[in-house]
Amino acid sequence: MRPLRLFLVSFLVLFLQVALIRWMPAYVRLLAYFSNFILLAAFLGIGVGCLLTRSAAVGLRSFRR
Repeated sequence: MRPLRLFLVSFLVLFLQVALIRWMPAYVRLLAYFSNFILLAAFLGIGVGCLLTRSAAVGLRSFRR
């Protein structure tokens, strides 16, 4: 069950990242020239989201065996 959850979360994060990289430049013209900023912002958002969990133990406990 946990490997499936890890796969689904990873897939969702990567799918949203690719969707943002494709969608944002279509609507914000300036970002079409700076697509790496979208990638950096996505990784920053993922990292901050991981850091803002209730505690590090809670985040890690969900993926332990």
